[in-house]
Amino acid sequence: GVPDGVHTVYYRCVDNLNQTGATESQQVTVDSTAPVTTKTISEPRFPDGDVLFSTDFETDNGGFIPSGYWGWGTPTWDSCNSGSKCWGARLDTTYWNYEDDVLLKGTIGPLSPGSKLSFAHRMSSEAWWDGGYVEVSNDGGSSWTKVTPTEGFGYNNADCSGYVGGGPCFTGGYSWTNSTIDLSAYSGQTIDIRFRFRTDFSVVSYGWLIDDVSVGDGIGGGSNNDIYVNSSTTFTMTAQDAIVGVNATYYRIDGDVWNLYEGPFSLPAIVYNETNHTIEYYSGDLLGNLEAVQNETDYLDNSVPDTTLTLGSPSVYSSGRSITWINSTTDLNLSAVDYPLPSPPGYPSGVQTIYQILDGGSATAYSPPISWSVEGPHTLGYYAIDNLDQIESTSASEFIVDNTPPVIQSFYATNPAFSPNGDGVKDDTTFVFNATDNLATEFGEMLYWITIRDSADNIVRTQHTITTSGSEVQMLWDGDAQPDGVYTIELIVQDAIGYNTTQTIEVVIDTVAPSLGSIFVGQTWVRAGTPFYLEAVASDNNGFDGDDCAVTVIDTFGDYDFAGYTQYSVTHGRCRGYATLGDATLENGFGSLNLTLEDAAGNRAYGSYSPLGIDTIVSGPQMTVMLEEHIVTPLAVVPFNISVNPEDMSGFDGFCYVRLGSFGWEQYAMDANGVCEGSFLIPAVPDGNYVFEAGLKDNIGNWNTTDNTTILMVDGTGPLQVRYAPLAQYYSNSLPINISVTDTPAGVDDASVVARIYHVGLFGFKVEDIPTTMLTRVTNTTEYTATFDISEFDEDTQYYFGYKSADVLGNENASDWNSVPFGIDKSAPVWAIDATLTVTNSPYDKDGNLDLAWPAATDARSGVQHYRIYVNGVLNTTVNATNYSFADLPDGTYEFTVQPVDGAGNVGTSLTRSTTVDRTCTTEGSRCRTSGGGGGGGGSYYVPPTIVPTTSGNTETGGDESNFKEPVVEETAADEGAPVESGTGDEVPTETGTSDEQPAENDLLTGAVTGGGSDAWMWLWILVGLIAATLLVFVLTRKRK
Repeated sequence: GVPDGVHTVYYRCVDNLNQTGATESQQVTVDSTAPVTTKTISEPRFPDGDVLFSTDFETDNGGFIPSGYWGWGTPTWDSCNSGSKCWGARLDTTYWNYEDDVLLKGTIGPLSPGSKLSFAHRMSSEAWWDGGYVEVSNDGGSSWTKVTPTEGFGYNNADCSGYVGGGPCFTGGYSWTNSTIDLSAYSGQTIDIRFRFRTDFSVVSYGWLIDDVSVGDGIGGGSNNDIYVNSSTTFTMTAQDAIVGVNATYYRIDGDVWNLYEGPFSLPAIVYNETNHTIEYYSGDLLGNLEAVQNETDYLDNSVPDTTLTLGSPSVYSSGRSITWINSTTDLNLSAVDYPLPSPPGYPSGVQTIYQILDGGSATAYSPPISWSVEGPHTLGYYAIDNLDQIESTSASEFIVDNTPPVIQSFYATNPAFSPNGDGVKDDTTFVFNATDNLATEFGEMLYWITIRDSADNIVRTQHTITTSGSEVQMLWDGDAQPDGVYTIELIVQDAIGYNTTQTIEVVIDTVAPSLGSIFVGQTWVRAGTPFYLEAVASDNNGFDGDDCAVTVIDTFGDYDFAGYTQYSVTHGRCRGYATLGDATLENGFGSLNLTLEDAAGNRAYGSYSPLGIDTIVSGPQMTVMLEEHIVTPLAVVPFNISVNPEDMSGFDGFCYVRLGSFGWEQYAMDANGVCEGSFLIPAVPDGNYVFEAGLKDNIGNWNTTDNTTILMVDGTGPLQVRYAPLAQYYSNSLPINISVTDTPAGVDDASVVARIYHVGLFGFKVEDIPTTMLTRVTNTTEYTATFDISEFDEDTQYYFGYKSADVLGNENASDWNSVPFGIDKSAPVWAIDATLTVTNSPYDKDGNLDLAWPAATDARSGVQHYRIYVNGVLNTTVNATNYSFADLPDGTYEFTVQPVDGAGNVGTSLTRSTTVDRTCTTEGSRCRTSGGGGGGGGSYYVPPTIVPTTSGNTETGGDESNFKEPVVEETAADEGAPVESGTGDEVPTETGTSDEQPAENDLLTGAVTGGGSDAWMWLWILVGLIAATLLVFVLTRKRK
């Protein structure tokens, strides 16, 4: 019994003479202990984590407390899931009615996040009526909550009976299966768990078996507890020997030959079925100590879960479209099982999670029930993952959600009453109907079902058809030789999911004809377009609802009045109403009236009335209309004379009628000779041409107005005037007048114009009438012109020019004068006393570019309108600005003159300046000065033959001024002076003449030097006069003092 370890052995030799040799020693290792082998399992495996509770019920009952008929042991009607012992609600006999068996396991926890309850179970029960479920309590058993397995309850997750508590449950018959319940909602809590089995009042079976229960988030990888693996899971053996070391490790699977362990191994699916497998293993050390054989049962699961979709009601599958019709209340339930193959006897790892994919969205954990509130197409994808993370392929189903029944838009019979007697009138009827469904048009068709019942509710006929939403459907019914009576027609419209909409109508079969009695017509003569009364006694066996009377008139030649075919209903046993003769071409004379009575079913009776007088036209009247006037004003009285030679079958009423346009007829008596005389008052109508119409009427109302019309022109509006002048606000000595007049419809040929000038003074209006003879027509008799002398008018008075016109009928264009104000301005604009015209490079220039500038002139009344610029006495242009530029002037001497012109055309005095252009000089001298921007040089220049000005500011070119004529310029040699004017009308006056005369040459030369010209001398004399007047006033004042 030397213990294991390293020992030192001392030894020496003693001979027979008892002589002892030297003592020696040697270390010896003692190892009688076998190695220890540890097995680890790689991922994937299940369980994987910490286990709070686990039992296979082989050694004890697992601490469960039963009530009712639960028992622990070996069942007689089936084997346990593993081993020989398990719990069962009835182990050895069938259960009874009204059982409520509870198997309780208490005080498990606290739970970690992700904890699950896993158990194996087997059931044999009456489906839906008997079953079981699991409940959890987190308050020590005071309250219990039913929990749902991850993979669902099976059996379509259908609700069980109230005897099992209602709602889904485990029910029916199934072999051993694993279920997993997610307990993560109870993380950190201690819970109780119970299995509850309940039955109803009849039909019994064997009950419910429970085995292999565990709670937690898994089992550690190094544990020897039962583990679920697949063929990718590897087993690793690690052996340790503390003293001599491990020699070898051996393992075998399911009792097969022992294999030397050389590295991790797995359970190949090709060799091994998907069932439980026992792995045995041991190790030996170098001294031959052998470890006791260890073993572990592992469960091979290479199969993915299988998820089943079950549908509640309503649901209809369309095989043609591979789509299912449901509504928003249809439950879509998912359940999954994990069945390794072959099954049984398979040992699945169990379903971990079921996933749902709604309408192509993201996958989420299954959350029952699934439904859609929005109508239309939807898709559901689904798959499951088992506890080995093996993922099922995604399945998908398509649905149409339809919550709305179809709507019958119309349903009627073409002949609500008909007579199947073969006479061709309403022999049959057609049922016409149209229904719509909000989804059928796009996603399916609808069923139409017609049922015909007689008055005794017997079904006479049924017929159905299938069509799309919104399509009109027609079904013909010929009566099927049915007897007279009322029939009920029922229409049922059904959509794809089975929603029905019903509507009924009634039809009548009637083969008995009505009858007609005496006919009364209310007048002797009838005419086209005027209703006449008639009445006839009628009778019908089915009453008069839907019966009609039809009237036709036949003339003396047998022609029918089809245009006046009149139809009306029968009431109170009478065909009565008003008929109208529609055909005005029937021959006048005596004809007949035919009356047809047709009942609602098309059965007819006939009657006739004669003689009937027909008078459709006024036959042959001759009228002569005489008017004294053809152009009148509104409210004028127009005498007329009408002569008539009347002939008519029914006779005339003794009057003639006249009217204007669409106004009402006015009645005038006709004398014995057929003459109507009177005076017609023209209404207050707008201007225009109107028809004056005369007519005759016979005793039954026929009119004749053919060719009895004439045209009256009504004109109550004065002429229209367009004023062209005066154009300005001020004038000096004469006022030009131009007036345009139009008149419609009387015409401007007869229009006249009256004009006057007036002003308001201290003593009222002062009026100056313009004689009519002054207003001369100048163009096409519509334009009037004159020039009125206003030379005597006062400048300080406001004047008005007034005018109006009238046409030949005396219509004036306005009640008041059309007035235009104007003023008098006889004073010319004036310059400031020191005003000077400046010209650049004066008196000599060598490049021909000259700039003119002058101060602004003033005008007290009409203001300065523009400035005239003369060159060598000829008008060159007019400008609004106070400067102007010339470019590229040819050599020569130029005299520039500027005159202001006011708004009334008065011309002020002139500013003048002269300069000489010499572009041919090459050296500077007394006649060749350097100008800014120009170079003398010795070169030659091309010079245009006329003056070309360059504008500065707003300008008006010479000739745009209507008061000036285009001047004619004659050129002379350069040494003979500036050009002179040879035309007339625009001469610049001399200083001693009027304001339009040209200053003398000496004054111009003086002006060029002094900058003032003759104007400077004028202002000097004015200044001297003012000084003298001031001195005179001062002297006189002194003398008075």
